[in-house]
Amino acid sequence: MFKLAIFLRVLEYYEGILFLTSNRVGVFDEALKSRLHMALYYPPLEWKYTKRIWETHLNKLRASGLIDLDHRDILDYAEDFFEEQQRSGSTIGPVWNERQIRNAFKSAVALAGFRHQGANKILLLRDHFEKVSRVSNQFNHYL
Repeated sequence: MFKLAIFLRVLEYYEGILFLTSNRVGVFDEALKSRLHMALYYPPLEWKYTKRIWETHLNKLRASGLIDLDHRDILDYAEDFFEEQQRSGSTIGPVWNERQIRNAFKSAVALAGFRHQGANKILLLRDHFEKVSRVSNQFNHYL
């Protein structure tokens, strides 16, 4: 609370433009909300954009030469997971944004690396992403 009070005091006399981003707008303090002059809403990603993000990450991993992966199977999982998120609403959380997808890739690669220690190449599979999404959803329910 102390940090918020300091931030609000500084904000009160700030004359420039400040961009504040958050995916937790539902828990903003009322004092902060009253000082916002404009709020922009960005809708969840559509599948065509989500697919492009997944493909970009898959292509980067393949190009690295350090990881073998089943591009089609992982992309099929991404679409299945996207549709499940769309259908379930708050049950498993909203559709992942670009940052969450990037973090899922980092976690899945780390998990695959752990499972394939000593191998020449890491083998990244659909089940790595299934595990990451399951753990992520469990954490979201905890929050």
